[in-house]
Amino acid sequence: RQFAFVAVGAVVAGSLTANVGLTFWLAVPLATVFTGAFAVVVGLPALRIRGLFLAVTTFAFAVAVRSMLFERRYFDWLLPDAIERPTLFFFDFGDEKSMYFLCVAALVAAIVVVLNVRKSRFGRVLIALRESEQNVAAFGIDAVRMRLAAFAFSGALAGFAGAIFAHQQRGLNAESFAATASIDIFV
Repeated sequence: RQFAFVAVGAVVAGSLTANVGLTFWLAVPLATVFTGAFAVVVGLPALRIRGLFLAVTTFAFAVAVRSMLFERRYFDWLLPDAIERPTLFFFDFGDEKSMYFLCVAALVAAIVVVLNVRKSRFGRVLIALRESEQNVAAFGIDAVRMRLAAFAFSGALAGFAGAIFAHQQRGLNAESFAATASIDIFV
């Protein structure tokens, strides 16, 4: 499921920079927010599904996203032909070495965000929700809302990764977002 959101973030960020003309520094946060909101929309029907059925459903979602999103017949207006790498003041991330350091900086930022979220009240509630939904509900916390917030956070994080990935690759290729990649990452 997560790689489907990576694909959504990559397409949105690539389209914002290549087709709309926004800078990388504005397109990445917008793609991150859009993907988080998209994850909530996807998460609404998934709230009622559990266990193996959820795994199969999310795998089917990943296959559908890859099959439909990269189909030029439907989304030609959204898919960019090429994506330029970013610049920042006098820094040009066009070469591999500087883009590598930008990706490392994005990874460090993502790790810092995840660690801080895990230490926050939101993170502690998510951990408690994983352990026992009834206990969380006993404390007056809406488990459904927290699950949707978890969908939003994980989708936004995946969208952020996709936005960075699309610019690092200088384009979009459907083969980069195979549904089996989610399984590979999980394993």
